[in-house]
Parts: sequence; C-alpha cells; structure tokens
Amino acid sequence: MPLLSLIFEICLLRKGPQHLPGSRAPAVASLAAYVAAGLVAQSMVTPDAEIVAPVLLDAGLSVALVMLALNARGHLDRVFETITAMMGTGTLFTLAAVPLLYLIGRQAEEQAAPAPVVLLWLGLVVWSFVVTAHILRHSLSVSLSVGLLWATLFLAASVAVFALVFGAQS
Repeated sequence: MPLLSLIFEICLLRKGPQHLPGSRAPAVASLAAYVAAGLVAQSMVTPDAEIVAPVLLDAGLSVALVMLALNARGHLDRVFETITAMMGTGTLFTLAAVPLLYLIGRQAEEQAAPAPVVLLWLGLVVWSFVVTAHILRHSLSVSLSVGLLWATLFLAASVAVFALVFGAQS
C-alpha cells in the first residue's frame, strides 16, 4: 500500500504507525512535507510576519517530543515509523486546514468568520488531536486514554515552548 494511502488510513484510525516503514527516508520525506505545508498554512495566518521560525520550531519540537516519549517507554526503535505517522498525518491535516484558514483570515478583515467555517476548523483540530493520541497509543504501547494523556502533554509542551520563544501573542 502506498505511503500516502497508509497515512490517510491512520487519519481514519484504521491503521497505526506500525503499518508504516520503519526507515529514515519516509520519515524525512514526511517531515519535509510537514514543513512545506506548515509554511503555506503559517503564511495564511500571519502573512506579514516571519513564518519560517514558528514552522521549524513546531517540526523540531514534534520530533523531539516523539523521541523523548519513545525513549521514556523503551520504544526508540519505533522512531522512524512514528515520525512518519505524526508528520504525515500532520501534513494532511494542515493541508485540509489551509482553505479554512484562508476563509477565516479573509473574513477577519471584514467581520467574524462564519460559524460553519469556524466549526469545521475546530472539528479538524479535535480530529487531529485524536489521531495524535491514536498514533502515540500504538507507538508507546499504551491504552487510548494514556495516548490521549500523551497527546495532551505534547500540546501543553508545545504551547509552553511557543509562549517562551515567541511571547504571549503567539
């Protein structure tokens, strides 16, 4: 099954990261795709601001958190498949969010974004969070509830690091 199809299946919670190749090339490719998609999305959110630093920080922090979690659970051998899953699904969610971010940004100039657009965006965020928990559950060999806890820790760490590096306005 092609890599993109497997990543899509992970987004639908039908497969886990263990179905992905555990080698460096797919992990690097998915990381590059994640950064590229992040640059597009970040330019929609902050068109006049520096977009590269937040995207690189996000990608680097994601990889570091995956490695720390896998090391803590003694599953560092799963690093490439987990990074491929996290970055690959993150790329798909980011690309799905781009049109919504465009609509929200365009509306922000005139008035508040329409409720359906905001609800779709929030739904995408929640779905992405659940997929992250699903990936972590499989990669760390834990229950879904513990996977949700790990995903929450990842989110909290990300928010804290971004606040520290870019200040409260980010």
